[in-house]
Amino acid sequence: MEELYILDIGAHTTHFGLCGFSRPKYIERTVSGKLLDKNCSSFPLKTKKYIGNSSFSQSNNNVTQIISTDFQSVSINWEELDFFLTKLIERLEIDQEMNDLNLLNVRSSYFTANDDRHFAELMFETLNCEGVSNVLQPLCSVIGCSQISGLCVDIGEISTRCTPFYEGRILYNHSSTSMIGGYQISKYLQDMLSQDYGIITNGSLMRTEAIVPEFKKEYLYAVTPKELIDKINKQNFENTENKSKIEEKIKLNTEKNNQLVKEMSNNKKLQNFEIPSFSKKKKKKSNEKENEKEKEQQTIDVSNLAENTINPLFYPHLVGKTCKSIHETIQQSVTSCDLTVRQDLLKNIVLMGGSTLTKGFVEKLWFHLKEISPEMSEINFFVPNAEEDRGLFPWLGGSLFGNVYKTSNSLLVSKILYEEDGPNVLNQKTIRSLM
Repeated sequence: MEELYILDIGAHTTHFGLCGFSRPKYIERTVSGKLLDKNCSSFPLKTKKYIGNSSFSQSNNNVTQIISTDFQSVSINWEELDFFLTKLIERLEIDQEMNDLNLLNVRSSYFTANDDRHFAELMFETLNCEGVSNVLQPLCSVIGCSQISGLCVDIGEISTRCTPFYEGRILYNHSSTSMIGGYQISKYLQDMLSQDYGIITNGSLMRTEAIVPEFKKEYLYAVTPKELIDKINKQNFENTENKSKIEEKIKLNTEKNNQLVKEMSNNKKLQNFEIPSFSKKKKKKSNEKENEKEKEQQTIDVSNLAENTINPLFYPHLVGKTCKSIHETIQQSVTSCDLTVRQDLLKNIVLMGGSTLTKGFVEKLWFHLKEISPEMSEINFFVPNAEEDRGLFPWLGGSLFGNVYKTSNSLLVSKILYEEDGPNVLNQKTIRSLM
């Protein structure tokens, strides 16, 4: 087999690189952009298109989210995805012909059988790949985190998926999904910036990109309400196994939460947040007094915003969703498993996704889990030290999987097999377990 490339198309970010490596060569936003005609500011030029991160600096607001969601479903813009992947593959400067390309796709949970058919047609007919394979994302995530037993909690851009795995086996029948993720946090933040603070984004992806990701990364805090902590403290753990460990954990997490509250109250950046220039209304003329007053109004206190933005993950009704919260989704997945394995799952909850990087997130999630399932005696989280690793687990797992099995004849669907069996073959031969 020629070299094998690993592709992980996320709703927010796409990872692409050579099999066997620990990091992808390209990490790009899953967007495309069109440059505007200078003679007609509202008309985009079809010949000037960009993909990924460069779209935001080159495309003057004409940025398209290739994979988007509403309250009911996920939609993929296949025309834009075609262009996106074509340009991404061209960047590799592959020595061999395009029709020699072998690709392993980390199949996201939002992909449907119909999406698999579209993807197969795109890979074999448009890009002329020699061989393509689908590997389920939960399998890749588990391989990537190098754990034997536990619960993989992946908070993606458009959904949260909980996948239990025990002694190396993925328990797909006991996985659970909730349509709440990073997108809802971004939307909630955008709405509050506009409604409560008067910071205007006009729904523009480019303008939102200028403030929301930085705010989520630098300013968010997941503070646990005092009422919830008091409620957990009042629970009776007398008949619970490891009573002393639970009480010690409550004390430790309470101390961490108190430190977080103190840190947030002393954070001058929150109290003096500078309003982006694009959100301010321009005035034709202004005197010196007005200029001084305007400078004072350029900073606002966003402490309340920093504390509440993460809450849709725990209270989906805040963004109009009726789905389960993240802790309810975890509970549903664990309690559906056999009693003999539940404790092994809870002892090793693997957190993935950028939203889990929020300060205090682990402690807040622990308290919420304890509230709804006090009988869960021991709850521990596996959290990678390097923040970038949390988004790379699926790609890394695909890279490790492909490196082990790339010599196997059954790994890839060949173009010949695709021509014989049709576009459904990719979905039918999706890899769901270790071979």
